[in-house]
Formats: sequence, C-alpha cells, structure tokens
Amino acid sequence: MSLSVRFPNRKLWRVLLAAVALVALLHVLTSDRTLFYTCHLMKDSAQVSQIKLPFPRDNQIESNSSFTQTGLSKTKELEEELNHSNLAEFWETAGHMLGPNGLYPEDFNVSIVLNKMATSKIVSAQGSPGGTSYKWKVRLEGGQYAIFKPQLVEPERERKTSCNTGHEQPRVEIAAFHLMRLFGFRTVPFVAGRKVNITSEILPHAARSVKKFIKTYPDGTACIRHKCFYCKVERSTCFQDGVVDGALMFWLHQPISYRLGVNSSYHPFHQLTFNKSIYNFGVNDPPHCDWVRSMRIYDKPRYFLDLVDMTIMGHVLGNQDEKHVYIRDEQDNPIMTVHIDHGLGMCLSTREVNANKNLAALTQCCRVRESTIGALNRRLPTLREDFERSSSRDRLYPLLTDHQLDAVVRRADEVFEALKKCEEVVDSSVLFDKTN
Repeated sequence: MSLSVRFPNRKLWRVLLAAVALVALLHVLTSDRTLFYTCHLMKDSAQVSQIKLPFPRDNQIESNSSFTQTGLSKTKELEEELNHSNLAEFWETAGHMLGPNGLYPEDFNVSIVLNKMATSKIVSAQGSPGGTSYKWKVRLEGGQYAIFKPQLVEPERERKTSCNTGHEQPRVEIAAFHLMRLFGFRTVPFVAGRKVNITSEILPHAARSVKKFIKTYPDGTACIRHKCFYCKVERSTCFQDGVVDGALMFWLHQPISYRLGVNSSYHPFHQLTFNKSIYNFGVNDPPHCDWVRSMRIYDKPRYFLDLVDMTIMGHVLGNQDEKHVYIRDEQDNPIMTVHIDHGLGMCLSTREVNANKNLAALTQCCRVRESTIGALNRRLPTLREDFERSSSRDRLYPLLTDHQLDAVVRRADEVFEALKKCEEVVDSSVLFDKTN
C-alpha cells in the first residue's frame, strides 16, 4: 500500500515558496553585510605551486622597511632570469612578481611577457561562459592559462552612441593595459594582441565547448557562432583565412574576489550605466563618504583610495564596466586591488561618459592620492608619443584612433576640473593624500 500526499493547489505553494526566497534575498542585499563573490583562479594544482605572498599585509607594509631587501630580485636580475628559464619556470616567475603596489616591478620590461604570450603554442582551449563576451580559456605551452577574447565584429573604433553595449573590443582591452601602465597603475594583468589560426591552433586542442561553435570549410574559411550578452541575437562571424584577431589576458596565479558594494552592483559611488539614473551628488558630501569608508575593505585608507583611483581611471578610459576586484589571502583579506574588463571602454559619448557621475567618489569625498594626480599631470603632455612607443610592438597595432586618444586627454582634464571644485571647499592637505 503506497501513501501519497496531494497539495490542494501546487501553483499556490510555488508562489509562496518564491515569495519566501525573494524576501530572504532582499534581506541579504539590504543588510549591512557586503556580498563577496570569490573565484579561485588557478584550480589545476598540477600547474600551480602553493601561493607565497612576497610582501606583508596592508597594515604592515609601511612599517616594514626591509621589504626592498627581502622581496623580489632587482628588476634586471628578474628579466635575466626570465630570459634564461624554460617555459614552465617563465610563467611561474611572471605570475609571482607582485609587490606592494603592482603586479610587476615599476621599471620591468613588460614586452618580455607580452611577446611570450603572443607566440607561445596553445595546447588546450575550452569555453569560458559568463560575462558579456564570447571567449576561450586557453592554456599555453608551459602551463600558463589565459583568456582569449576574439574580435567577432568589425572594430567599433569610435563608439559614440551607447556605451557599455554591443561587443567588447580586443584592441581597447589591450590599449587599456598600456595606458594604465603609463599612468602609473601596474594593476592590470598582462594583455597582448594575438592573431590565432582557428583551424591549426584551436581546433586540434579544443574541448567540445569550443568545437560546437566553430565550423570550417575546404577553402580555409572558419566561422564562429556566438551571442553577445547585450545583443541577445545569435550570429556567426566568418574569417576567410581562418585567422581571428583577439586579446589574450594573463590568468592570475592568485585567488581574487569581486567586491560588490551595498545597494550597488559595482561600487557605492557608481550607478550602473544600464540603469539610466544618474547620481546627483554634490561636492564634498561627508555623510555618504563616511558611510562608504565604514564598509569593510574601504575602512582601510589604502583600499578606499584604490576605489577613488578606479573611478578616476574608469572615467579617463571611458570605461563603464569597472569592478573593484582584489587579490586576497586565504582569510579573504585583500592584499592588492587589480583592474580588469576594459573591452567596453574608450566610448566617445559625452552624454554617457558623464564626469559628474563617474567622478562622484572624488568630488563627494574630496580625497585622492597625490601620486595619482601627479602621474596624470606628468604623463598627459607626452601621452600620444608614449602610448605609440608602448603599443607599437603589439600584433594588433594600431590600437586606438586619434579621436580616442584625444578623448582620453579631454576626460583627464575633467578630473582636474573636479579637483578645482574640491579645492574650493577643502584644504589641499586633506584633498591630496600621501598614502601609497
């Protein structure tokens, strides 16, 4: 004899359960807690050694003057070591160069790593779901992982209408790496342009998650079927010679976490561009600024100033897709802020790249690193020449148009205009923070 229980109205029970789940979710989102989405980036234990932090934690950095003697080797010795190591040793060293203020030393010759990324053999490729663009997670000879974002539409060299929509642009992703470095930020993982032959370099080593989206023809043509997150409609892009341009991004060896601010999908000063609302923040608004600085991570001066830096550089680069991401230790404590996802940047729309909105962290708190403003001021007069010299060796050169570089300078000028407003209400000793 079997016993079964019948509910009088299954639809009603489903609605009630959904309502309970929604209430629980809203409680979490509106509480004082902050959500942390953590992803362990190098999961293949055979390829990655145990992580060793080469520098002390945030509250110990300034007091530990012995770091320069006990940290990484001098830059020239490091470069020499890279040039004479096998591939496995090369990637291991390149992935563990981080110091207190960057993923690699200040005067490091980044072309050593960029050239290796652009030329090393691809030994595996698998699909990488999520995010806003179609991409592959590839493994290079020697064990280094990277993300490859192919150029699947004609380069939108001057996106003037709607920012943060459409397909990501690999050349913009690469350009952001060089520009951030020129402005003194060594917090963007290595990005190199690469031309990849789909038939000979990808398909022989591809997982099913990649192969099912590729179709080849006897004349050498290769087509990739893909769907843009914002475009919704699936389409197919074909390459007559089977070669696709793309940006190859170095996969960090350290675990990272995405910091999501309370009541904001990205951070507490930046309203998403997807939501057309604009913050009407005034200049120097202590209550909201104090609230932000009471939040975990931002209660440390270093990481609060990192947040201000991020909003400034997001505006300068015309990037509406910025996220506060940090390398963390095993206890989920931050040890360095990193900057990723610049493929939707370099937007020329003055309507959407709005200084009042994007620079709210600066204008509302009127506090910024002195070194950040100094770097902007020093670099702008020679930015075009410096960027040309830095990016000219990339396989996808030229990366930006003259109009895009002009827009970078214009938006940097808007940062200085915001500083003038702050100088009217706070003393310069408060405005310019000397914290590194």
